[in-house]
Amino acid sequence: MKFHRSSGSEFGNRSAPNFVGGRRAAKLLPQTIFVLSVVSAVACFGGDWPGFRGPNGDGTSNARIRTDWAANPPKVLWRKGASNNLQDGFSSIAVSGQRLFTMVRRSIGGTYQEVCVALDTETGGELWSTPLGRAQYDSGGNEGAAGNTGGDGPRSTPTVNGNRVYVFTSWLVLACLDAADGHVVWSVDLMAAPYKASVITWQNAASPIVRDGLVIVNGNVPSKRLMAFNAETGSLVWSGHDDKMTHSTPVNAELVGVPQVIFYAQSGLVAVNPSTGAVLWRHACTYNGVSVASSPVVAGDLVYCSAGYNTGARVIRVSKSGSTFSTTQIARTPGLFESQWATPVFYEGCLYGIFGTKEHATAPLKCLKLDTLEEQWSQDGFGMGGVLLVRDKLLVLTDAGALVLIQPTSAAYSEIARFPALSGKCWNVPAVIDGRIYARSTKEIVALDVSVPPPPKLRLEILRSTRDGKVRIRFRNADGTPIDSGRLPGIQVLASSDVASPPATWAELISDLQIEDGTVFLDELTGAWPQRFYKIVENP
Repeated sequence: MKFHRSSGSEFGNRSAPNFVGGRRAAKLLPQTIFVLSVVSAVACFGGDWPGFRGPNGDGTSNARIRTDWAANPPKVLWRKGASNNLQDGFSSIAVSGQRLFTMVRRSIGGTYQEVCVALDTETGGELWSTPLGRAQYDSGGNEGAAGNTGGDGPRSTPTVNGNRVYVFTSWLVLACLDAADGHVVWSVDLMAAPYKASVITWQNAASPIVRDGLVIVNGNVPSKRLMAFNAETGSLVWSGHDDKMTHSTPVNAELVGVPQVIFYAQSGLVAVNPSTGAVLWRHACTYNGVSVASSPVVAGDLVYCSAGYNTGARVIRVSKSGSTFSTTQIARTPGLFESQWATPVFYEGCLYGIFGTKEHATAPLKCLKLDTLEEQWSQDGFGMGGVLLVRDKLLVLTDAGALVLIQPTSAAYSEIARFPALSGKCWNVPAVIDGRIYARSTKEIVALDVSVPPPPKLRLEILRSTRDGKVRIRFRNADGTPIDSGRLPGIQVLASSDVASPPATWAELISDLQIEDGTVFLDELTGAWPQRFYKIVENP
């Protein structure tokens, strides 16, 4: 890419401008940059899907995916199942780089074990597999019997952080694996001495979370059940509190400006300081004596929680005065709106989720007002699957393996499209990254291409007035078509007097972008600058 110094040319006629800057198109880049020259813009996917329920652990993603499935269905890139020994498991999927991680049950030397596997995201080929202990479960999903090897396999999802993969098995082995080859960097068996933890019915289903160099879990060790381990070494950093474990994965959050990790334990909601384990606040919830499996949902200062088996749902408000937290219950529906294990997502004041207990194949998708838990609408036939919010669309995986796209609106159920993706039982959530959906069932794993075609190339033009030092930055589609105004929220115009300065030091021009006849304009007064470099970063 060539860089050009802005000159003192006058604003010219818009139809035939006198401008400074090259007109040569550069090739597509994952992050589009213009510096007084013309390059191209592409949809920017990037990032990872590091663990259970996505980048934020809240079931939301800013990924851009294609939604015209009726005319252009998802394309199956690969599908792997029993012939590849990739079955038996309710574990969801984590993705980092070109590796996909999940948990399966395999027979090794005549004994069933839980195994963490890494697959190539391009081909689905297995890169490595690491056995992590017994795969033995209480009866679940109408398969197996108490004490036998049924129950459909591992329940928790690996968590990726850098070049490490963290796994918390059904029988409370917390392990750190090398992401490249799967070798065990460290492991802690919490059921062995000195911890002597115990499992609950149906064993552990909660996934580990990683925050600030710590791996945080409810280890169910008597009197010190909430625990944090050094992510690099596996040494215990803090532990405490006698809040018995559930199947619910804790969530990272920030409430009233304070970072915290929120557990849904048998005692209720417990929020702790992630660095020290000190309790910040509690809110008691009646335990159903059977299972709590969905995670809390945080929206502003509100926290929603729910469980099956006639528990129902509640919403609390968290507040803080000085250093003291307090909670107030603002909505409660005993026996209603039960999120058995499919955690809802929050969007524009409403919760969208699958509600019901053991309503396989029939459980409804509902929309509830968060602050009152008033039902806005209900649609039957989803079963005990999972729900994500991908940008501004719901992506629901039914327990029978259909992927359903829905417009989230409180007015009415509005289905966009559906696609039969999987066979087998799907009691988890997919992963959405790089224009792809990765989903799994108890029988197979599938990779689907739902990428959005790149937008047209952009042409940048820079003009500078000798009268007032004002620079006009103008960009438009190189093919002559109008720029879609929907692209503007993802565009930043940056400026610097030194083209070699670090990216973080470039200043964003705080100005409303103006669009006229499909061309975008931005004016900047720069009389004090002897020279000025500009670039545009687009993150669709």
